[in-house]
Amino acid sequence: MSDDARATRRAAVRQMADRGMSARAIAAELGVGKDTVRRDLRDLEALARATGATAQPEDAPPAAPREPEQAGIFVPLTGAVPGAVLALRRAGLTGAEGIEWALRLAADVCRQAHTAGYPPGTPPVVTAVQLERYTAPGPLEADRSDDLDEHPEIDRV
Repeated sequence: MSDDARATRRAAVRQMADRGMSARAIAAELGVGKDTVRRDLRDLEALARATGATAQPEDAPPAAPREPEQAGIFVPLTGAVPGAVLALRRAGLTGAEGIEWALRLAADVCRQAHTAGYPPGTPPVVTAVQLERYTAPGPLEADRSDDLDEHPEIDRV
């Protein structure tokens, strides 16, 4: 398992545990064993202790909310989301860039559905995705000096 996939799974485990889910329920949701979930929670606690982050006792007053640095959207890492994030990373789209790209694509599909007559509040049904054929980038111009032989009108420097 890659470090990215493990980090994504551990983030999902932490979020679900923080919501009060049991290790067994988390394991079922993520499709992993309950021992994996327990190990992730143990490792996350050890990391929190090592970095000085400690959980507040239940009787402690709640911490003052911090001002976010910028507006954002919270997406729980459950269900198909971790796999989708990993697919975006494999495509070279990471973090906010990947989420923005996916949202833009989904919004385009919804706009097309609206134009096609879908009633408001009805998610579109996508039956096919058409991709442009991938073509690898061509060789650099500097590597194409032999092409100059075909064009005597071009002066060589």
